[in-house]
Amino acid sequence: MHMYGKCGLVEDAKATFNQLPNQDSYSWNILINLCGHNHGYEQAKSVFNMMPSPNVVSWNALMTLLIKHEQYKQALEAFSCMQNKSELPNEVTLICATDACSALRSLQNGLQLHVRVRSAGHENKIVVGTSLINMYGSCGCLQHVKSIFNNLSSQDVVSWTAMIGCLSGNGCNEEALELFKSMQSHKIPPNDITFICVMEACAESALLKDGMDIHTLVIVQSFEYHVKVCNALIDMYGKCGSLQSAWKVFKTMGERTLVTWNAMIVAFGQHGAGEKAMTLFWKMQRDGLKPDGITFTALMNACSHAGLVQDGWLLFHHVHDAYRYAHESDQYICIIDLLGRAGRLEEAEEVILKSPARSELVAWLCLLAACKLHGDVDRGLYAASCCFKFDKTFAAPYIVLSNIYMELLFSEP
Repeated sequence: MHMYGKCGLVEDAKATFNQLPNQDSYSWNILINLCGHNHGYEQAKSVFNMMPSPNVVSWNALMTLLIKHEQYKQALEAFSCMQNKSELPNEVTLICATDACSALRSLQNGLQLHVRVRSAGHENKIVVGTSLINMYGSCGCLQHVKSIFNNLSSQDVVSWTAMIGCLSGNGCNEEALELFKSMQSHKIPPNDITFICVMEACAESALLKDGMDIHTLVIVQSFEYHVKVCNALIDMYGKCGSLQSAWKVFKTMGERTLVTWNAMIVAFGQHGAGEKAMTLFWKMQRDGLKPDGITFTALMNACSHAGLVQDGWLLFHHVHDAYRYAHESDQYICIIDLLGRAGRLEEAEEVILKSPARSELVAWLCLLAACKLHGDVDRGLYAASCCFKFDKTFAAPYIVLSNIYMELLFSEP
């Protein structure tokens, strides 16, 4: 059965299974995994439901497959069903359930699960505890995160990294950096994920000096050729205002993924280097990489910030014609902003009315801001009225509209 599964011959594996004189739990579990990995979670569920007496390994296999396919609610339902059948969970089960709560950011389920973890005596075990740290971090409960971390029986690089990531992910960037320094004082060598998490903290708070110190440590620890670490370095330098350093990292990379190119394009855009962003885009395509939605949004932003109206307009149409790509909401907002800044208000309004952006408050706010910039009172009044349809209590449209009238009043002789 294992051999057939590795070759993707699931039907042959099933035939072998059906011929077994003793279809025990071990063989059933193999079949569940084979079906899940080759045909998806639905077929694995069908096999699981035919199993006469699933054991904890069977439940774990099902939950793992459901989580792999992002069926987090179903994973929690399976966990609940398992408890109803009085099957005792083990560490793997609890980790699966915690990961599902984390992905759903379901604090209520997470708290209930934590009680179960504690009663089973697994709370201070490093793997389960780290999973709880991630869950509470995703739910924004840092007090629980710190308590669990401090009470772990031991702390390895994974638990330290989880803690740093939780702090960074909740905006506590300087605290994340301090924890990273504490990790070093405890002689725990960082891994690639640690470096990525701590560089995200530096990036979000524009801590350039700390970011440069971490870059030095990246080199010392021989991670300077790790693609994901380099991607994080480019992002960090771009957000910290050191475009030259970001470009240097990009140029020295032996391997570049789409994420790498996107990070550099974003960095150029953030610094108003729209032409360089466009040049990099064309080079990326010549190198055989197919752009994605992040690429196009970054380019549209770059064109908008650099005032490259014609480039942005041509790109907007090129994306659809060359790639049969359906524009995302962010890209419509970018082109509306680009046209609005350039004073092409009629075209900006036309884009809104002929696109899904007409149902986005931010699109009408962009147009309203452009009307203020260029003194178009009538269109500004119309844009404001469209904003009010979304939320009459939202203050921003009233303020912008008031400013338009004030500028008109003071501009009159």
